[in-house]
Amino acid sequence: MDDKNERKKQWKSMSLGEKVGYFKDYYLLWVAGGALIAGLLFTMIWKALSPAPERQLFVYVFNDLLSEEAESEAVRAFCAEYGLEEDLVEISDGHDPDADALLFATLTGDEQLDLVICREEDFADFAGEGMFFPLGDVFTAEELDRWSQSVVACPGLLATESAPEDIYDYYGKGEVQDFGLRISDSETWRKLMQSDGDYVCGILGLGANPENAEKFVRFVMGH
Repeated sequence: MDDKNERKKQWKSMSLGEKVGYFKDYYLLWVAGGALIAGLLFTMIWKALSPAPERQLFVYVFNDLLSEEAESEAVRAFCAEYGLEEDLVEISDGHDPDADALLFATLTGDEQLDLVICREEDFADFAGEGMFFPLGDVFTAEELDRWSQSVVACPGLLATESAPEDIYDYYGKGEVQDFGLRISDSETWRKLMQSDGDYVCGILGLGANPENAEKFVRFVMGH
């Protein structure tokens, strides 16, 4: 008790500067540590209750590395025209069909990708796996007539009423349909390209944002 009273007397007799110094020496680290922990807990709870907004469009490009400046301009113009948010539109480029096959399969399985753009010689393999909507299910007859020179037809996945023993036996054995558009025929995409060759796009059947994928194709193809 005497020690407690003695500390009280000392505190009362301290100047303001001495009190501040005393606080810094004995309590500041504890208060700062407590505030840091409280801040971390608040951030964790806030993130859990406020998940990040989902993408409005995810375009996946095989092989080609795009011009960053032209890509930014295209995304900006596309979002302005269709009322989308630039931060929620992603064009992921430069992937390799072989090296990135696992990543591609994972993203498509999770229904994250909406539009695939790849070299024309690789497109038939993807279409043969049943990945894409037929163009006739997506675009109007008038649009397809206008883009007729750019339409790419190839066999799809063979339809079967029962589960196949080996799905690979059905790849590319289905009906030949219009699955792709030669997107490199458009002036907009040629501004983005940095490599040569014909590039074709296909709208994924398991995409989360098929309507925005359609809008992007119309935008690139000049409506």
